[in-house]
Amino acid sequence: MEQLWAEDAATAEGRVLHETVDAGGRESRPAVTLARGLALRSLALGVTGKADAVEFRGKPPRPFPVEYKRGKPKAHRADEVQLCAQAICLEEMFGTAVPEGALFYGEPRRRTAVIFDAALRALTADVAVATRATLASRTTPSPKRMPACRRCSLETLCQPARLEKPPAVARWPGGELMRRLRNTVYVTSEGAWLRKDGANLVVEVEGAERGRVPLHMLEGVVTFGRPGASPALMVACAENGIALSFLDPNGRFLARVEGPRTGNVLLRRAQFAAAGDSARSAVIVRGIVAAKAANQRTVLRRAMRDHSDSLQPDALAMLAAAEARLTDIIRRTLKVTDVDGLRGIEGEAAATYFAVFPVLIRLDDLAFRFGGRSRRPPLDRINALLSFLYAMLGHDCRAALESHGLDPQVGFLHADKPGRASLALDLMEELRPVLADRLALSLVNRRQLAADDFVMEVTGGVRLTDEARGRVLVAWQERKRDELRHPFLDEAMPFGLVAHAQAQMLARHLRGDLDGYPAFVWK
Repeated sequence: MEQLWAEDAATAEGRVLHETVDAGGRESRPAVTLARGLALRSLALGVTGKADAVEFRGKPPRPFPVEYKRGKPKAHRADEVQLCAQAICLEEMFGTAVPEGALFYGEPRRRTAVIFDAALRALTADVAVATRATLASRTTPSPKRMPACRRCSLETLCQPARLEKPPAVARWPGGELMRRLRNTVYVTSEGAWLRKDGANLVVEVEGAERGRVPLHMLEGVVTFGRPGASPALMVACAENGIALSFLDPNGRFLARVEGPRTGNVLLRRAQFAAAGDSARSAVIVRGIVAAKAANQRTVLRRAMRDHSDSLQPDALAMLAAAEARLTDIIRRTLKVTDVDGLRGIEGEAAATYFAVFPVLIRLDDLAFRFGGRSRRPPLDRINALLSFLYAMLGHDCRAALESHGLDPQVGFLHADKPGRASLALDLMEELRPVLADRLALSLVNRRQLAADDFVMEVTGGVRLTDEARGRVLVAWQERKRDELRHPFLDEAMPFGLVAHAQAQMLARHLRGDLDGYPAFVWK
């Protein structure tokens, strides 16, 4: 109903199995004409679709539908209903009876005959009526857990077990992996060329193959500078929901290749309605602002806990004062009822946090002096590193929102602006201190980056060198693999999946499955 899709090894095998079938066309064999990818419709059932293959047998020719399946015959009758619906479509279209068809299963590699008797036809009609009623209700049914869920690629998106006893967000103060963490390929070589080879992404530099990754293992592809990509690869990424983004060497967004919009338009309508309702928006924004301030406070608390012996008394006093002020800000968010007031509080929290950010930089090197946030362009090395990491986080947050059917352009905290992914920026706010700021501090304090890893441009801007950018991306991927226990869901997951968990819970809240949006609070 929401047009969402997730690829795994099983669905990839099924897609390859259907490639010949879906190509369409006709071929003749003795006494049989075979039509592949035949478009179907039935006014009686109110359905349209496409048949894998239809054999026309005898004189006059009588249709015989054949549906291809990857696995084994199943205990339920869903496959038979699908085939019967095709038969009813063919009967209407060709004005002739279609008494039987066949299901071809890839595992036993043989056909299973299906007789379209009265009972199966009645079941098919009932399913069509029930499906139309569900669509007319404009509400996504709540998922129900069953044994087959473990083998379903969509299980990571619908998470039926999570809604059996949904936790109450109203009580939120501020297992298993939610889904498999797929890879993001970062391409930094200027002369790189990306192409599709079968079901793989291939990266070439100066004609030599430098890497190969199966498409179904990819979450996204991010290129820096001027690498090129073949049209076939761009189409494959669009069809498989793989985010293909083009950034400049500083990490500034340039362009993005995407396919048809995924997600139920009804979910997006709910998102737009909530964004236009100041009272509903304020509730969501309050959680985001409070969570961001709480996570900034946790960064300061960890610094005081881990480095109290090496910090000067005045530095410790500054951190303690900032920590106390952030605590007060978190309390005050609970009393603010309008979005503009919450934006002001978010700005106050950011100013408090970044005022003591230099204390967190323990490297005694003037090259890494931090004079406050600056961007477009960043004016010092710390800001250049932060801006680059924020760009990576923004890419991941946008991909997470789109994978759960939300529109990344329409946010709650950030006002609408042409070309700005406001909701992605909203989602980033909770995660900036945890993922980006902590990683930037670690890279500098551990001397994994040096002053000459940055380029000082004549315009006054600062950017990472190509070689340093590659090291930062490796550290970014490693950080995303670090595991934590999600404080609200009480599930173990890597950091890289937190954005997906938050996007899913926001979608669930907008649908009405959760009584509020539980923003991410790092503990």
